[in-house]
Amino acid sequence: VVSMRQAVLEGRQPIGLTLSKPMTVYVLAQDAEGGDSVWMTSEPQEICQMLLPLRAAKGRVLVGGMGLGLMSHFLAQQPKVLSVVTVEKYQDAITLIEPSIRTGPILHGDLFKHLQALRPGTIDFAFFDIWQGTGEWTWQTQVVPLRRLAAPKIRLIFCWQEGEMIGQVGSMLWRAADIDPSMMEG
Repeated sequence: VVSMRQAVLEGRQPIGLTLSKPMTVYVLAQDAEGGDSVWMTSEPQEICQMLLPLRAAKGRVLVGGMGLGLMSHFLAQQPKVLSVVTVEKYQDAITLIEPSIRTGPILHGDLFKHLQALRPGTIDFAFFDIWQGTGEWTWQTQVVPLRRLAAPKIRLIFCWQEGEMIGQVGSMLWRAADIDPSMMEG
């Protein structure tokens, strides 16, 4: 449930899991050029990545990115959570997932535009997950702009796998700082 990649980039201990019974794993994938592109699964590792934000959630909650609807569903079950609104870009995902979950409104739209229109103080907690990758570029082009847009309006914000992304940025900075300056000339 904590991969070696997570352990290295987040400074955590790798943790494995042995199941006593078979488990059904659901996968949300979009057909992309050259093959399927996985957006989310219900694998134990992804579910465990939701635990920290689930424990911190309270009040009026905004979820950016629906995936399989697991996070919205789990948040709606939390005793300190008053309401959950989910914003999802893809209508096909809403059509597929919405009948299976009862969490609150699922709005079809762009999370960036939704945040631009959001009045400060209307949301207490946010969880964002509108990206597939966990690399430095995703952090720079998705996570940071979302945080900058949401921070003046929402007090507590969690972004899926942000710790892993920041770990990669830190690792790259250490590597760059260790390069002999003469190698950068020209």
